[in-house]
Amino acid sequence: MESMSKKNIIETVDTAKDYACKLEDLLSSVKGANDQIQTSAQKTISEIDSTFDLLVSTLLESLNKRRALLRTEALRLRDDGLAPLKACRDI
Repeated sequence: MESMSKKNIIETVDTAKDYACKLEDLLSSVKGANDQIQTSAQKTISEIDSTFDLLVSTLLESLNKRRALLRTEALRLRDDGLAPLKACRDI
């Protein structure tokens, strides 16, 4: 009977060691997956930031060009409108 108990204890300890080893492997896999998700998320965030920075820069450049064009046109129209008045005043 004593040898059966000893054998059961040894088998239980061996089984526990196997489970512990498997759990360590699983924990390592989970850590690897966690690291991969963190890295992937950071890369995605960086790509989003880069893309939006480029978009903002391009839009701002286009808007500034359009503003300059509209200002130039407004000044030209102002000068064209004032020219006849100036001519009348100079008479």
